[in-house]
Amino acid sequence: MGAFAMSDYFPEIMKAKDEALKNSKKIILEVWDEWAKMFGRAYKPVETYKAEDADVLMLTMGSMGETAEMAIEELRAKGVKAGLIN
Repeated sequence: MGAFAMSDYFPEIMKAKDEALKNSKKIILEVWDEWAKMFGRAYKPVETYKAEDADVLMLTMGSMGETAEMAIEELRAKGVKAGLIN
């Protein structure tokens, strides 16, 4: 990503990268299933935390979600119906 490519090749490279990314989802989901069977911890592409009754949703990505869960707890303690999408 971010490497220099001449304009003759750039669209072809970007298309190949896009296809590889799309095709990786199936493999990632399979590996996550194997991981859950081996270690008991399951992952999903989109995870929620107290989002069902939330009036306000925080959107995060990656490891930021764990920190955001603490913020959701603080907001809930103050009466704000907050939830998280990670």
